[in-house]
Amino acid sequence: EAAPIKNIRRIAAEIEANPLPGRDWRKAAKEAGVSYPHFRRLFHDTFKAPPAKFLLLKKLEKSADMLRSGGRKIGEISELCGFYDLYHFSKLFRKYYGTAPGRYRKNHMTG
Repeated sequence: EAAPIKNIRRIAAEIEANPLPGRDWRKAAKEAGVSYPHFRRLFHDTFKAPPAKFLLLKKLEKSADMLRSGGRKIGEISELCGFYDLYHFSKLFRKYYGTAPGRYRKNHMTG
């Protein structure tokens, strides 16, 4: 596997482990050893999504995990996952999961 791809996989693994907003994609491209346009292309080819969408999906997955485990208010989960507007979070969550965060929690609680 080429070094840039290996670096991009490492960056993606970091995002999965800690999907916080505020990523500097140009810096990530530099870390991967490629230009920014090339980084976006390689990232998309590898993960079938551009970097920002990949990050968004990982943030939504993390929020879904937190909703399933219960304990926290939806607004708190939204904020912890980097969504600073509950309405925006709910809208994105509904688009990705097909249901509102509260209903998702009710249907998927593990606790």
